[in-house]
Amino acid sequence: AARASEGAETGFDEEAFIAARSEHSRLLELAEETAPDNVRAAVARANRILFSDDWSRAPTVLSLIVREGNCIEDNYVSSFLLMAPPSQRTVDFRARQVACDPLNPVAWTSYEDALFAAEQFETLTAIMQQRNERRIFDSDPSRRAFREVRTLFALREFDEVERRIQGPSLDGPTRTFLMLQLEALRGNRESATRYAEDMLALPRLPTPYRATIHAMLGDRESANEWATLADDQPLSPLRFHSAVTTCMCGAPFDLDATPNLAARYREAGFPWPPPNDLEFPLKDW
Repeated sequence: AARASEGAETGFDEEAFIAARSEHSRLLELAEETAPDNVRAAVARANRILFSDDWSRAPTVLSLIVREGNCIEDNYVSSFLLMAPPSQRTVDFRARQVACDPLNPVAWTSYEDALFAAEQFETLTAIMQQRNERRIFDSDPSRRAFREVRTLFALREFDEVERRIQGPSLDGPTRTFLMLQLEALRGNRESATRYAEDMLALPRLPTPYRATIHAMLGDRESANEWATLADDQPLSPLRFHSAVTTCMCGAPFDLDATPNLAARYREAGFPWPPPNDLEFPLKDW
């Protein structure tokens, strides 16, 4: 396995980052203070919490948004909600957003994410079909294909997954990553390892993804090593989110290997292992 030290990111300007983070916090505080209603204020507050080093108020703020929000859409709040425990209230909130803005592809995507997190796969399949019939597509065909395939993974329809992966709409790295997941879920270590090596050879593959790739192969030591490196990087809890939800492999690493991520999750009471574990047979934790 490649060593984590070989992939360390360079060229980080800590002074510039601190200044930008301070200004970002100031603007979000201003947005909260001048918000026209309590939901918009809560959205700004949720953003401030997400980018801070204290997530203890996250459950209260996210609960207010889900309870009272309607046509409010915010990418970072969407990510934050996916870290929280899945709930029917979140599903209902996302359904209201689609009803409010039925031509908004982001609203549909958020609804699909909530249904997937809640493991309501029958409803999810119906919603995806409605979306396709209305031709409300994601602008990125590879991202759209991934969302379709993940449901098939959850339903263990591996042959259909393989057929979809061979379609012309996927870019090379996405197809390779999905083939890695497919072969790992089938328990084909040799084949999965070949696809993993191709992914790990990508020079700009984010560090958290390197951890999850090793996790799908069952290499706990390497997964923890890469996760520790990623945890030392700025805004690491947010950086982990996309990789962990894409992996769908439960706990890709030991939470103790990532003290920054662990602190934020424990403050917020977010679940670990994350939901939607596809139970990769090569992974024994």
